[in-house]
Amino acid sequence: MTKTQILKTVKDKTGLNLKNPTRKREYAEARYIYFYLCREYATDGKSLEKIGSTVNKDHSTVLHGLRYCKDQLDVSKEFKYLYRDIEQVVLKKVKTISRFPKSDKAVERIMYLEDQTRLILDLQKDYKREIKRLQNRIDNLKYGGR
Repeated sequence: MTKTQILKTVKDKTGLNLKNPTRKREYAEARYIYFYLCREYATDGKSLEKIGSTVNKDHSTVLHGLRYCKDQLDVSKEFKYLYRDIEQVVLKKVKTISRFPKSDKAVERIMYLEDQTRLILDLQKDYKREIKRLQNRIDNLKYGGR
């Protein structure tokens, strides 16, 4: 998986622009997660300098981010949950890419279809709950007045 794909995944999951130079905690932590994931899963260069250059940071910032991420994974449950959530998406994409090498469009299409399928299943559950609720209301109106 490329650094650009990992960057897009972290951006999509957090809703933050990682290239924003702000030092606010949520931005910095999202960048640190990106650094850590790149170090683990990037296939197009894992050097600190290359990872940092994608978000306009130098190698020392990346090194600090890797250390911070490792420490926070041991200490902070919130940070760990966020990292694991993003990592699961990255792992899923890595698995999909390995099934279909050299076909980025196919991978994107499969990911889109999987997301749509999940959405349809969620909607189906919601509809079943709503039908049950309405059926109970009808029964109450029919038989509740006696």
